[in-house]
Amino acid sequence: MLDDLFALNQPVLGSIIRATAIFWAMFFIFRFALRRDPGSLSVTDILFVVIISEAIQNPMAGKAESLSDGLVLVGTLVFWNMATDAVAFYWPPSRRFLEAPARVLVRHGRINVRALRAEWLTRGELMAKLREQGVEHLEEVKLAMLEADGSVSVVRSE
Repeated sequence: MLDDLFALNQPVLGSIIRATAIFWAMFFIFRFALRRDPGSLSVTDILFVVIISEAIQNPMAGKAESLSDGLVLVGTLVFWNMATDAVAFYWPPSRRFLEAPARVLVRHGRINVRALRAEWLTRGELMAKLREQGVEHLEEVKLAMLEADGSVSVVRSE
């Protein structure tokens, strides 16, 4: 019984290629489709993640039935996750591709409507983020940035 649990039922290289393809496909989807921090994911964002995970399960796993097959897939995904972080850390030019750029949302109390539109943020969502930072009025904001991780950082006027 343990032999069946750990037996490889499909070629390791095939599992690595499938996991690599899925990782990069998902990277592009999440890099350009979702840019909010996990605490601010909307219901549709969460639904999207759940549906994607279900949709990629079979193409990624193929005929994987054993624990070893699953570990190869997971190991490949972990490798690519760590590799992209390492590349971004050690080779700064790659950050333009791997990480979303920070975007100015408010400068000197004035909302950058173009940036809000590009990020699909409403004025109400922006104001909620500012209130989380203790800001009551736009005039208090010298600079508010949407950071690469989706959080909003605020520099107050003096």
